[in-house]
Amino acid sequence: MSELEAERLEESREEGIESLNTLFLTFLKNFKDRRGRFKYRERVKDMIIKESRSLLIDYEDILSFDARLADILESSPDEAMAALSHSIKELVKDEQPDYAEKVYRFFPRLNGWVKLTKIRELRSEHINRLVMIDGIIVRATPPRHKLFKAVYEHILPSGERHQFVWPPEEGQEIGDELEKPTYCPVCVNNALFEEVEEGSGGGRRRSSSKGVFKLVPEKSLFRDWQLIVIQEKPEEIPAGQIPRSLEVVLTDDLVDAARPGDRVTIIGVVRLSKAAKMWRPVFSTYLEANNVIVAQRYLEELELSVEDEEKILSLARDPLIRRKIIASIAPTIYGMWDIKEAVALLLFGGVPKIAPDGTKIRGEIHVLLLGDPGTAKSLTYSEPLLLIDGSGKLLFEPIGKITDQYMDAYSEYIKKEGDTEVLYLDEIEAELFAVTISPKTLRPEVKRVKALVRHGAPEEVLILKTKTGRNTIITEDHSLVAFDGNSLRPVKPIEAVRRKLLIPVLRRIPSIKGVTLLRSIRVGEAEAKLDEKLGYFLGYFLGDGTITRVTGGERLEITVSDQYVARELAEILKTRLRAEVKIYRGRSKRGAQLWRLISTDRNLIKWIKREFYVKVTHEGRKGVLTRRKTMPGFVLNSPHEFMLGVLSGLIDSDRSVAPPRIKGNGKGWRGEVSITTMSKQLAQQISLLLTMLGLTHTIRH
Repeated sequence: MSELEAERLEESREEGIESLNTLFLTFLKNFKDRRGRFKYRERVKDMIIKESRSLLIDYEDILSFDARLADILESSPDEAMAALSHSIKELVKDEQPDYAEKVYRFFPRLNGWVKLTKIRELRSEHINRLVMIDGIIVRATPPRHKLFKAVYEHILPSGERHQFVWPPEEGQEIGDELEKPTYCPVCVNNALFEEVEEGSGGGRRRSSSKGVFKLVPEKSLFRDWQLIVIQEKPEEIPAGQIPRSLEVVLTDDLVDAARPGDRVTIIGVVRLSKAAKMWRPVFSTYLEANNVIVAQRYLEELELSVEDEEKILSLARDPLIRRKIIASIAPTIYGMWDIKEAVALLLFGGVPKIAPDGTKIRGEIHVLLLGDPGTAKSLTYSEPLLLIDGSGKLLFEPIGKITDQYMDAYSEYIKKEGDTEVLYLDEIEAELFAVTISPKTLRPEVKRVKALVRHGAPEEVLILKTKTGRNTIITEDHSLVAFDGNSLRPVKPIEAVRRKLLIPVLRRIPSIKGVTLLRSIRVGEAEAKLDEKLGYFLGYFLGDGTITRVTGGERLEITVSDQYVARELAEILKTRLRAEVKIYRGRSKRGAQLWRLISTDRNLIKWIKREFYVKVTHEGRKGVLTRRKTMPGFVLNSPHEFMLGVLSGLIDSDRSVAPPRIKGNGKGWRGEVSITTMSKQLAQQISLLLTMLGLTHTIRH
């Protein structure tokens, strides 16, 4: 851009600012209320009398006077607020020039903004725009003092001193970071500088300093500053979610305008806060408040219509009004009538009393409720959990591993409260789904996970065991879904045991829309189709295969007692996985004939070690390796026929099929198919596979 273009752009900008100043000044001078009075001239006079620096401006007045001004306020709040502040100062000059010179800046405070934005609805399009939010103040810092216009002293090497204001431009202020001036506005040529002299050796750096800058706090300008945290109102929190909060910065006369516990409406500009890690392009937001309106002020101005009064009087005559009020408290929470009654009494308050001895008894009560809404799950780190991610992939991993992966990747979004860390998935635009049971239909359904929570482990945990052999390790705060004879409802473990409630167990996982099924896998150079035959080989390896180390390197081994099964497995290795395989015949210690399949294909062994083992160490014992086996994740995302093949291979490798028979007591026995493993993780994965196939089973330990 040339100097001429830059000058024209600056002139255009200044003309725009001047035009905006004129528009807002015209509004403040000429706006009349319904009685024909100059509303804001009167308010300016009242502001001068009270020696205040803030002028309350009603949004509906701006909208009715000139809709363009309302649009400018919303889309360009910085320019609009600067123009309004300048216009207020001009009005004050007309009324009281001395007071106008005394005050550095006047503040326009907006009131009655009609576009309410919920805290959880704040998005990137709201950055640097004017919004209105409401909620409850949950935390506030003590008032502090922020430097916004600094005075520095320039001390030259000769001993000469002079002072200057920074930033030097009128209207500019120091932002969130205090940076030293890069030059002295009084003697521009005496700026600190560093120059480089080029030489034959490639260059030599020489520093030169023309004095130092020293901050003069007693002559600098400060403003009051306070940070508060506003949280969503309880009645607006979606079911099963944790309340969200937002930091709000209060300055000048807004400091201490409200206190923790107050319900407030705040109008302000959404700002970006500094990223926790400079190299990450991810920022958090906060609200720079323009006005804070305490909810009680609305109650004082509330006007009841005739219809409202008639409804209230009608309810007052209802003999069941007390029970109806109590029942209206948290209607979605079952029972807890005493607690709901206490909350109702707290809302209505009481009458202060004075005892005969002069003791004053206040009418209001305080209620402290401890607990949780009963929708979150608190599992130990190693407990596996079935989840579906946004791409439609099934995950069956320890809950601690999944939580750590997300929190490590999005650490700047973590909300901390004591030793508890919460990551809201909406904020990182991630999706996770879990399988649960509908309390209405009593059938499995898929629900979205709202947040991941990580906190310190308790000293004691509970082990929950069901009659079908399902075990899980939980904390005493874990919420279980139990059937009390009438319906499903959340209960704590202690209540479930004490009342002997039934805990539902999934017999079949429902069909999940959007799940992406793998049709093939790549093993080295081979592209293998996930069909029943390949599943059979992989299932057989899970049951009776191993990786051993010999003099020539590593090799895959499978021992088979059936010649036809050995040939079938060898054929699958050759045709599907393109691996060389040899079959050796031998005998067991008891003299039974055995066939051993051996393959030294490096690509196959490398793939098997990566997919089928948690950790491979060659300790010379087959059982040690077996305990480290795991079912590959792609099995859960494969076609139905492939899963059946894996299950068939597992059963054949173990050869544990007991046919139906008549017991000694004359009762019939339907028989069973059993799979034995020394790996707890593999047993859990096989159980999940059976559930996905809809096969009823029991786990024995």
